[in-house]
Amino acid sequence: MGERTFTFSALLRAPRAVLPALDEGDVLLRRRNHGDLMLSTRARAESRDEALALMSRMLMRLLSQDGRMAVRVLAHELPWLHWLPEASRLACVREILRDLAAGAERGLPMRFLASVEAWRATAEAWSDPDFAREIQGRPPMRHDV
Repeated sequence: MGERTFTFSALLRAPRAVLPALDEGDVLLRRRNHGDLMLSTRARAESRDEALALMSRMLMRLLSQDGRMAVRVLAHELPWLHWLPEASRLACVREILRDLAAGAERGLPMRFLASVEAWRATAEAWSDPDFAREIQGRPPMRHDV
């Protein structure tokens, strides 16, 4: 089962040539000057949503049982977590997993992705030693010799 690609105009011109591809998998419709569209069956879309919701609940259970383990597990996929101060790592994981669970429940993953991006930007800021020292109220290190 794989994704097939067609032009949007092919769907408009000959829907009977495009729609049977949905039996094999999702259909990507390329549009000129606009974003692409994805066609899927309701059953396929619902199964993806259900799988995402299940995975988010499992991760939330892990978080509630052992927050440190949740941070370690997520750090494999989000290696920039180590740039955050240790005290902020759990808060980061808690927030992004809550947004994942809420988004999975409602079929709206955008807030989760926005949270991941915001925390990544925060971690990148912390990765600058001078900025990290400054934000902690310590003077930046001298770089001249």
